[in-house]
Amino acid sequence: APGTGTAEAGGITSKELIESVHAIARAGINIVGCDLVEVAPAYDPTEQTQIVAAKVIREMLLGFIK
Repeated sequence: APGTGTAEAGGITSKELIESVHAIARAGINIVGCDLVEVAPAYDPTEQTQIVAAKVIREMLLGFIK
């Protein structure tokens, strides 16, 4: 993600991250908490990182709440 303080070259894509959240939710694992850190809007003038972060949080909330 471009809008982070510690970008990771070769890291997972946004699609892979959301697919991982869905896989965890489908697995029925008892999730008791989740967190998303390191979104730095000042580093991403396209706002792409903020949009993906909001989508990931939404997917975590919808998928993990039982």
